[in-house]
Amino acid sequence: LVKQTGDPEVKILKHIYVNQAVIHSGQRCFVASANEFNNATQMFDEVPVFDEEKQEYNKSEWQYTIAAIMKAQKKKNKKVNDEEQADIANEKDEEAIKAENEKKAATKAAIAKFLQYYAKSLKDRFPIYSDYGVKLLENLDSEKCLELELEKLQMIVKEVMKIATVKERTDALKLYVGQVSAGRIVGKFDLEKDEFIYPSITGFWEKKEKL
Repeated sequence: LVKQTGDPEVKILKHIYVNQAVIHSGQRCFVASANEFNNATQMFDEVPVFDEEKQEYNKSEWQYTIAAIMKAQKKKNKKVNDEEQADIANEKDEEAIKAENEKKAATKAAIAKFLQYYAKSLKDRFPIYSDYGVKLLENLDSEKCLELELEKLQMIVKEVMKIATVKERTDALKLYVGQVSAGRIVGKFDLEKDEFIYPSITGFWEKKEKL
């Protein structure tokens, strides 16, 4: 340490371990390395309320839609030529087509509401990711969402969910929010502002202290 710093009086003030909880740049994170952090702030702060009459939990209308998208298994798209597409279309009656279109419209509306909620959450609750939230609100408002194809919206949902998680970096959202460096947060400790979090054994309380 003396060799690295060139200071003969250098001292170790504190041992900081991986996964140490810390408030970094105003956001709750876990320490990943000497200059990397992982987000530790919960994205969704809405708690479902149990409906005694229905005997089920009430959820926002978009929550089921997003859960279905995130859990959907990857399927290989079958290539269908123009003649086969025409045959398939002819086999569907008008009522079936109408029902399918209504379902797609409802799904797109739910996704649009989710993206607005997600963007506002990034802007208001995640200081490190707030710029992404602002850009999402500017470039993907409800009207613009409804103009996109359903498949495009589903892709956007999967990609925006990576912003606040330790996932691979992605260029898929560049059109809407600019370059996204999803995954670990790169940065150095701010010894004057960062606070280290120490939870109690029971988890009922925690204390925060600066270095």
